[in-house]
Amino acid sequence: IGYDAMNNTADARDIIVPAMEKAGMDPKKIKYLVFGHYHGDHTGGGRYLQKISGAKAVQHWADWELYLRPFQNPGGTASFVRNGAPAPEDLEPMTRDIDATDGMQLTIGNRQKVTVTLYMMTGHTPGSMAMIVPVRYENRVHPILIVTAGNAFNNINAYIGGYEHIWDIGIQQKVESVM
Repeated sequence: IGYDAMNNTADARDIIVPAMEKAGMDPKKIKYLVFGHYHGDHTGGGRYLQKISGAKAVQHWADWELYLRPFQNPGGTASFVRNGAPAPEDLEPMTRDIDATDGMQLTIGNRQKVTVTLYMMTGHTPGSMAMIVPVRYENRVHPILIVTAGNAFNNINAYIGGYEHIWDIGIQQKVESVM
């Protein structure tokens, strides 16, 4: 399961793929690409990773709608193309595969299955998502909470209150770290 895909095809191809290979993982075996939110610096390399792996793209429905909108207009994808000349994959959208929901679980693995759980969270898009990943280390599971970017709110209490949902879940699930 991948979480976010950087700015563009070049980042996915030249940074994500080599880092996975260095860690002993095969990028062609990615099953799911989960996006914390739809902005181009998180989704830019998604189409490339989807093409090389066949992975299913997962994003909240509200963010899918916002992500797909620029691709409907000629030249509208400029906001998604950052840091260099666009590759063809940068100018075509990912396939909309799965609309994420609060509490949705995704399972990967054959012999040793791993299930991650997705949660809605306050962020700077309507469909911001977080994910709890059960990381196994030294024969013990260590739940890790991965969150997406927050936002600057006019009312700090609304911001703090909005995060209570994800923090309460993190406490309930006994997460050991937040990334």
